[in-house]
Amino acid sequence: MVMPDIVLDLPLPPSVNKIRRINWAAYRDYQRWQKDADNTLMLHKQNKQRGITGAFKIIIDIDYDALRADPSNVLKALEDYCVSRHFVPDDRKRFLKGINIRFADNLSEGCRVTIVGV
Repeated sequence: MVMPDIVLDLPLPPSVNKIRRINWAAYRDYQRWQKDADNTLMLHKQNKQRGITGAFKIIIDIDYDALRADPSNVLKALEDYCVSRHFVPDDRKRFLKGINIRFADNLSEGCRVTIVGV
């Protein structure tokens, strides 16, 4: 049985440069972003999608004008968010088989994460 793609329209997360240091102010920004992301998924009715249990690929579309950091600096926060919300089992290479980051225009939020089972 083929799993349908999971599509998540999310606000852009803080840069990994901010959230991977012991910086409690930045950590609070990250926690605030997680709550904003949860609320955004509920708004778009995307929070009830069934997670992928096996291998997957991630496609990340980023609104070019909204991005202030390097594109790769938002990747880890988005991967961790997908794991924490059980959309994917883990972001280790055992499961994550590919990543594609691309720029887009006119997204309803700052980015769109599409998870494809493989």
